[in-house]
Amino acid sequence: MGLYDRPLPMETTALMFGQWLSVIKRRECASIVSLPRFDRHYRVAQFLGSIDDQTRKSYHFVPIFLQSFVTEIWDELKRKISALKHSTKYTVFLVTDAEWLLTAAGHLIPNFQEFVLMPYRNCSFLLFFEKNVLDQSFSTLTQTCPTLLQNVIYQTLYTSEDIDHYIQHMAGVYGCAFSSRDRQAVWEMCGGYIWLVTEAIRNLHKRGELIFDHPEMKMRLKAIWDGFSNEEQGVLRTIVRNQAVEDERRQCLEYFQQTQLILEVQGKLRIIVPILARYVQENDVSELVLRLDETGEIFSGATRVTAIFTKKQQDLIRYLLAHKKEIL
Repeated sequence: MGLYDRPLPMETTALMFGQWLSVIKRRECASIVSLPRFDRHYRVAQFLGSIDDQTRKSYHFVPIFLQSFVTEIWDELKRKISALKHSTKYTVFLVTDAEWLLTAAGHLIPNFQEFVLMPYRNCSFLLFFEKNVLDQSFSTLTQTCPTLLQNVIYQTLYTSEDIDHYIQHMAGVYGCAFSSRDRQAVWEMCGGYIWLVTEAIRNLHKRGELIFDHPEMKMRLKAIWDGFSNEEQGVLRTIVRNQAVEDERRQCLEYFQQTQLILEVQGKLRIIVPILARYVQENDVSELVLRLDETGEIFSGATRVTAIFTKKQQDLIRYLLAHKKEIL
């Protein structure tokens, strides 16, 4: 097998997957936090492909997407999950959309505790979250299911060595070569965010030049931005303004530092994915300032907020925005 046949260096995946396997072999559960949803499906597939035959003899691995069960009724969900259990092997469920539980189906969370423990520990869950399960805003939910906090594993952004390896892996996929200068430029703009790196390299291969300001990249940046909570967005705005983070947002800042999206550089806090920092800066509009796009949709910063207003309120806002600096 060639050096770049694997998407990421073996040392990186060995550390990542070793943590997951350690939890499984203890017959426990884990919340794997901040492995982006745009990357986790690939890593889960890579993890399953790395399982050796000896481990497979004892464990049955089942990736599940909770929303695909099309139910928010626990008894029905329990029945569908139970049907996936192996009759003789210890079953491990890899939940690739666990943040759905926090944001849309919190009433289901207490039931997972009973499902894991009754009968005693006959399955484990690896739950992949884009949200920080230790955030105080989720404490009411997580307290009803200690299983969520049994093992919390923070997945940091990838290193420069990881990204360079990944780009050369993509070069093998495309049947071409990318210069060290281009590889370095991609790292300097996209940092360790592999979803952004993928788009940069795909665009380079397609167009023959390295640019970062194109619709596909903007779409990905917006998707990443929309995935942050309001509080997280507030911290990121504060960082790009070179302001001090308020005490009440320190927990959020510490979370970003644990995942290495924000680091201290020369005594100042910085978002270490420059293209994302630029996106935040370009869309750093006061939350109280509204604007219209070309279709008449109402936005606050980069967030579309049309739907939160009534039809009459929308008409009034559009009228006022169309007559700025006029006395009405």
